[in-house]
Amino acid sequence: RHGGVDPTRTIGAFLHGVKNWELPRGTSTLTQQLSRTLFLSRERTLTRKYKEALYAFALEARLSKSQILELYLNTVPLGGIGPFELNGFS
Repeated sequence: RHGGVDPTRTIGAFLHGVKNWELPRGTSTLTQQLSRTLFLSRERTLTRKYKEALYAFALEARLSKSQILELYLNTVPLGGIGPFELNGFS
């Protein structure tokens, strides 16, 4: 029930990070994770987080929640078994 970014969670994580002198963690919505996987690196910077949010807004404006979930499930890395890397379900 958000437009790609959960503002309550993002603000809470930011305040927690400021209080504990660390970078916020666990603030990404599924749409933000998809944005990062498709378009960005995994570097932990505020610039990347900002870009991630912009891409998430763009995805939410163009795709339905079902389409985003399908794309996410067929794209995200699921880990690996031995030398094989698993990406998505399709």
